[in-house]
Amino acid sequence: CLTDKTVSEPKWNSPGWQFLQGDNRYSIVFESDKGWSFFYGAVNATVIARVFFGNTDITDEIMALVATTVQWTRSSGNIPDDNTWVPVYGETKNVVKFIQEDMGSRWLETQQTTFTCKIFIPIGENTLPLESSISFNL
Repeated sequence: CLTDKTVSEPKWNSPGWQFLQGDNRYSIVFESDKGWSFFYGAVNATVIARVFFGNTDITDEIMALVATTVQWTRSSGNIPDDNTWVPVYGETKNVVKFIQEDMGSRWLETQQTTFTCKIFIPIGENTLPLESSISFNL
């Protein structure tokens, strides 16, 4: 407890408490319902970007904050196409549905497409940027 007689709930972002469980670093961990390698023409996966504070999953709390923003970008080796790529979101912007067309026109040649997820978390009056990448392999 950091504040005497605080009425705030003890949790990861509470101003009246310090979180001591595990480490205090934020990270993004990806989950895919179909893995990371696919046959050409057979991509059909849903990926969730989960946010962790130490070893505690705080994704639901982070995504419930109005000021949280999520950006996904693609690197397929075709910069003009990558700049116009738009993800298909699931229930929230940390959930993306990937299909063959998301891999880019050069996937057969490069055999890998990388997606970067940036999540901007509001913490007090500041914003904490988190970034992590995943690759789909042919």
